[in-house]
Amino acid sequence: MRHKPDYMVTCRKKGYGKDAELTEEFKLFTAHYGVEIVFTNPYEAPEKGGVEVAAKTAGGILTPIMDIEDISEVNDRLLEECQYYIEHTGSVGTRPRPVRVMTMEEKSHLTPLPVKRYEVGVHDTAVVNNQQLFKFDGHTYSAPRLYAGKEIGIVAYSFRVELYYRGQKVWECGRPLLGYENRVFPEHYLYDLEIKPRSRENAFPLLEGILPPELHRFRKLCNSKNTKCYQLYMLMRMMREVGRDKLLKAVDIANDRGSPTLAKVEQILSLELKGSTNGLDMEKLDKAMLEDDFYVEQREPSDYDLLWGEVPQENTRNKKGPGNK
Repeated sequence: MRHKPDYMVTCRKKGYGKDAELTEEFKLFTAHYGVEIVFTNPYEAPEKGGVEVAAKTAGGILTPIMDIEDISEVNDRLLEECQYYIEHTGSVGTRPRPVRVMTMEEKSHLTPLPVKRYEVGVHDTAVVNNQQLFKFDGHTYSAPRLYAGKEIGIVAYSFRVELYYRGQKVWECGRPLLGYENRVFPEHYLYDLEIKPRSRENAFPLLEGILPPELHRFRKLCNSKNTKCYQLYMLMRMMREVGRDKLLKAVDIANDRGSPTLAKVEQILSLELKGSTNGLDMEKLDKAMLEDDFYVEQREPSDYDLLWGEVPQENTRNKKGPGNK
C-alpha cells in the first residue's frame, strides 16, 4: 500500500520530497501496517491534485454523517458499517456477483491486517497532590485516593489515558477533547465526602465531575438546588450496595418520569425487589417524595433560654392578685 501524505509535518523528521525522512513513530506505523509513505515534492501541484480531488470526493459524497456521542466511536462504527455493507449488498453496477462473494475472492490477494491495532501512546509522569488531582496536557485529572502525594506514570492514547503506579495500571479514563473538559471522578472522593458531610453541597466532583450518563442526566433534571449533590452522593453509595447495573437502571426510569429524586429511585428499587415494576404499581412513584430543600423549623427566641440555664417564668406583672400591688 502506498500513501501520499499532504502537509503531514508530524510524520516528517527532516528533508523534503524524495529526500524526506519519517519520524521514528511513523516508521513503526508503516512497518506495522505494511504501508509505504511517498512524500510529494514542494511546489509541484499536479502531484497532489489527484489525491486532493479523491479525498474531496470521498469526504463530501461517499462518507455518511455518523450519529455518535463520542469521536472515539468512529473507527468501531466504520468497521461495523463496512462489514454490514459486505454482508448485505448485492451486485453493484455491472459486477457479476454480490459484494460478499467477490470480497472473499479478493481477500486472498490482500495484505492481511495485523492482529491488533497500532497505537502510539504519549508517556509522561505526574505527581498527584493532596486533593488527588494532577495536570496533564492542560486538563485536570483525578486519581484514586490511595495515590495522593505519589508520582504516577501516564500513557495517553488518542481517546484514553491510563495511569500506572510501579508498573501496574491503576486507572483508565477517556481523554478529553475540548479545552473546558475535566476528568475528575466523584467515585475517587466517596471516603472524603463521607467523613466531611458539610463539603458535599459544594464539592466540585459532584457539581462538575464525570458521572455515568444516567447520573449525569439525573444531575441535570433534578429540581433541587440544595440537596442535589447530597442525593448524588447517596446514589453513588447505593451503587456499591445494590450493584452498578441495577442502580443505573432505576435512575434511568426515574429520569424518564421527570423530576427525579433519591426517594423515587429507592421506590423503584423496592418495587423491583417485590417483582412489581409495571402497571399501577409504577404510579406509586408519583407519591415518592423527597423535599427539594432542607426544612428548617422556625423557633421562638425564648426557646433558647434553657441553653443559658434560665427557666422562663410566667409574666404576671399585669395580673392583679394577692401578691401584687
